[in-house]
Amino acid sequence: CFYDKLPDSGYRVGIGIDLSYSGKTYSDFSVAVVVLEKQGVFYVVDVIKMQAEAPVFAQALKKLLARYPGVRPRWHRSGTEMGVAQLFQQLGIRLDDVPATTDKFVRAQPVSVDWNAHNVLLPRDQPWVDAFTSEVLSFTGVGDKHDDQVDALASAHDSLIQKPLARGVGQNPLLPF
Repeated sequence: CFYDKLPDSGYRVGIGIDLSYSGKTYSDFSVAVVVLEKQGVFYVVDVIKMQAEAPVFAQALKKLLARYPGVRPRWHRSGTEMGVAQLFQQLGIRLDDVPATTDKFVRAQPVSVDWNAHNVLLPRDQPWVDAFTSEVLSFTGVGDKHDDQVDALASAHDSLIQKPLARGVGQNPLLPF
């Protein structure tokens, strides 16, 4: 689903990131996804996707964050990634870095529910939309070659719903996009 106009006011902003550590062409991508939320509708407004070393991506992220003062990007990091969080802090980027206690598939479940309910909207006129949509729709959570945008989207969504991921008895079945 697409939008032509963003809400004028009364929205909240969430930014999710997924980080890679290398600029090599066979590496994963570092991604930032900006989402606005108003009354349960999520508007994806910007995506940065690049194969770059952490300091290079940090500079691009700083420029993005300048447009959204006070918003702290959410990042689900593994234990081995603590050094990158510290590097970003040294570069002046405060992260809401949450330990990744589940895999990307489980983390994507809440946003997949909203996506399938047509509550996640994309702009019609941005050059990144086709590649973004393709990655989201092809995401299986099982060894996907490209899943970085999905993880960043899930982190942005997670920052806006402010609820822990539900697990256990009575949980809804896991849904694909």
